[in-house]
Amino acid sequence: MEGSQEQDRLIEEASVQKGGLRTLPFILVVDCFEELASNGLLLNMILYLVNDYHMETAAATSLLYLWSALSNFLPIIGAYVSDSCFGRFRVIVCGSICSFLGLVVLWLTSVVPRARPSPCDQVSNNCKPPTQVQLAVLVSSFVLISLGAGCNRSITTAFGADQLARGENSSGDEGVFQSFFNWYYAASGLFSFLSVTSIMYIQDHSGWKAAFSVSAILMFLAAILFLVSSPLFVKVKANISAFTGLAQALVAAFKARHLNLPHNNTEEARYHHDKDSQIIKPSNRLRCLNKACLVKEPEEDLNSDGFALKPWELCTVEQVEALKSVIEVVPIWISGTVMFLNLNQISIAVLQAKNMDRHITSSFEIPPAFFTMFTAVSVPISIMFYERIISPFFANHTKIGRLSLVTRMVIGLVLTCLGVAAAAIVENARRKTTVEGGGRRAVLTMSAMWLVPQLVLSGVAEGISAGAQLEYYYFRFPKGMSSIAMALFTLENAFAGLLGSLIVNVVNSVTSYGGKVSWFASDINEGRYDYYYALHGGLGLLNLMFLVCCLVLGRSKEEMTKELKENLL
Repeated sequence: MEGSQEQDRLIEEASVQKGGLRTLPFILVVDCFEELASNGLLLNMILYLVNDYHMETAAATSLLYLWSALSNFLPIIGAYVSDSCFGRFRVIVCGSICSFLGLVVLWLTSVVPRARPSPCDQVSNNCKPPTQVQLAVLVSSFVLISLGAGCNRSITTAFGADQLARGENSSGDEGVFQSFFNWYYAASGLFSFLSVTSIMYIQDHSGWKAAFSVSAILMFLAAILFLVSSPLFVKVKANISAFTGLAQALVAAFKARHLNLPHNNTEEARYHHDKDSQIIKPSNRLRCLNKACLVKEPEEDLNSDGFALKPWELCTVEQVEALKSVIEVVPIWISGTVMFLNLNQISIAVLQAKNMDRHITSSFEIPPAFFTMFTAVSVPISIMFYERIISPFFANHTKIGRLSLVTRMVIGLVLTCLGVAAAAIVENARRKTTVEGGGRRAVLTMSAMWLVPQLVLSGVAEGISAGAQLEYYYFRFPKGMSSIAMALFTLENAFAGLLGSLIVNVVNSVTSYGGKVSWFASDINEGRYDYYYALHGGLGLLNLMFLVCCLVLGRSKEEMTKELKENLL
């Protein structure tokens, strides 16, 4: 007996030693190099397809859009598989292997001459298009890389949170855990920025073979480090009950839709709940769902042990509250999608910069694409500023404590609106300066540094809001659905891209109707990109009002007061 107790004690001590901050670098490396494979190479891939595969620009662009969409949508499937079937560790390992194999195949296309079309005839300038086999090999590499993104992206974030949230009811070091999502997002963004910049430099100076080979080697080393570090990780087992419980609550609420609820929970009413649960009555928010756990006839609904005889007709209070939490995430997700839709408009700044004075000195001129780096750098800087200065100030010198998650999201939405408003003003001034300068194609004297405020505002908005969204999703979803919660953040980018493409097509068709000059004219000086920015500013304001209305209408006064005090809106 004593030997058994001693063995249990040793196992418990070994379990306590797992996880912690020391495991995060190994997870972060896998996350960043997967991001390098799926998004980093995407930046210059258009040149590889056009120059080496002799593809038309439209066809190459379409292929890359499909690749990007696949990489952004697959994480939701990978998250489901990790949470309900295999566990996060195994899925991340599979994703790392897929990313590595995809990069190897992509490297082979640059090394094996027959894997891509032969060079163009310099005399006749005749370029053969890729064969079906060559195109299939190329697409297979993209698919493998996308599978790696589906198995790694968002799951690595949830897996990192697992290392700090030890045990079922423990959240580890509360201060560290509350800052985890901010610091993880900042480190991931900064690390990805440095690695992508390095790969782009290698590609420009040493060619595609070197760029693809270095990417594959880095992914291989990251996978090996992750596997070697396996004994250090906390590995949460997959649990399909969370998904089943949500489905049962939804079905039970629908079947009980004709029942009458008591006017308030203080009236005589019995709700089905787990024996060890401290929650014996459901909350008043989304009261219609409370019918799912309302006991009608105890003798007919429950067995002798207190379990529901028909779980698809009577579920527990815990299941109902979990379903409510998932439903309440929807407005946050919609607002986040629109926010990223506006943040994605910074790519137009490259076109603006190209038509502005980019000289720092008489002999040095900043490349147009470099201006997007102001946004990339602003994200981690704003997160560090918040964690080191703003958050301690509110915690130590005010009664508010840490800014609530929703407050940070609202601040992010406000800054996003200010960013697109600044972009519209600068573009209007740039276009006016062009016309007054003696013609639409005149060389501008307006400095491109006027673009910096809008780019910095976009970066700060993302830095303030992104970590708050990740933390909000993580805590709102049931513990067995953490990967799904993190995948919602990735889906925001995916749907933002689709929505942005739709808006561009609609605006282009409407503004060019009847032979008019489109807002998206090839010559930026003939288009009206200032109007386009203003349109997104209006969408941002509507999005902000939508979120505030949902938050106010979706909670009672008592619940809002309680959540404000707990600083977890």
